[in-house]
Amino acid sequence: MEGVDVSKASLFVSDHLHMVTKLRPFVRTFLKEARRMFNTYVYTMNESYASEMVDLLDPRSNYFSEKILQDNSTQKNLDFLSGKSSTAILIFSDAENVWPEHKDNLILMQRYLFFAASCRQFHYKIKSLAEMKEDESELDGVLAAILKVLRQIHTKFFRESGDDDHASRDVRQEKKFLVNPWWLEAAVFLWQRQPEQKFPVNVLKRCKIVFSGVFPSNFRAGSHRLWKMAKQFGATCSKEFVRSVTHVVSADFTTVESYRALNENKFLVNQRWLEDTNILWRRQPEKMFPVNILKGCKIVLSGFILTNNEIDVLWNMAEQLGAKCFTSFCASVTHVVSENPTAKVVGWARKRKAFLVRPRWIEDAKSSWIKQPEEDYLVP
Repeated sequence: MEGVDVSKASLFVSDHLHMVTKLRPFVRTFLKEARRMFNTYVYTMNESYASEMVDLLDPRSNYFSEKILQDNSTQKNLDFLSGKSSTAILIFSDAENVWPEHKDNLILMQRYLFFAASCRQFHYKIKSLAEMKEDESELDGVLAAILKVLRQIHTKFFRESGDDDHASRDVRQEKKFLVNPWWLEAAVFLWQRQPEQKFPVNVLKRCKIVFSGVFPSNFRAGSHRLWKMAKQFGATCSKEFVRSVTHVVSADFTTVESYRALNENKFLVNQRWLEDTNILWRRQPEKMFPVNILKGCKIVLSGFILTNNEIDVLWNMAEQLGAKCFTSFCASVTHVVSENPTAKVVGWARKRKAFLVRPRWIEDAKSSWIKQPEEDYLVP
């Protein structure tokens, strides 16, 4: 792609990465408008891939304050921005699990599943946009919705303070007090205040939700962020599975509530269904957020320097995500999870063409609610 003007194109073939890339609709407008309000950075574990993507997104170096900030660790923090307070930083990421210390700064992004290969890579059992011969809308797609939210946050942070003491303000707090961004956009576009009822905040009205395995049984459910989030969007929350329940938000596929949801034709979703609704101010398709993200995976745990209790935790975690675990090798095993495999275990996995992955593969799937690409967790 050297020497080619990429500033207006959206589909690219990378000889270096051996892949085809499609840019998300509205992305350059999003970056242009975001740059007017914020300093923007790219933070990555894979500099080679990120560098090529930045060259496509920002060929004239207009948008990003620095080209690439790299960190090879699997968990990220904001230390790379020395001298910057976390109270003035927003993070965009599709992986909540890599930001354990900064979830209040995080705005979760939906993945852009244009190619069928992307659906397979991230184990979404849905048709890709290309297969449906569709694409995201520039006017009301994911990036357009988030840009509206960014404008609200920026306005609240800088213009509504009434003083110049921005150092005392906290962007994480401004993120919590927003109106439906589509109402704000319509008012600006039409230059007239619009009826709020046409742009409801209660996008989960008529949803009755019970939570299962999401927080401890002795926890005050009403004070949990997901409970508050559901209520904010008009849902009714229940501590018990009653006949009128429409949704079970579960962290464990093996709970009684999860089984009842399946047997009684209720929606069974993971917590990202609520979190993505929170991002986009629209009820999200439930089928995109399954609890059993490791369905079809048959796992053997082998070669650990762990206590029996720690192995049990990992075993339970895999089963909570819909996997089946075995105590010994059998022909149907698809994954061998190991820290320190013997030569015999390595040979068996290769012979059976089973994935040989680190325990982190299960842990990251649990924390992100996305089945992670095995290639990123392979045992050498």
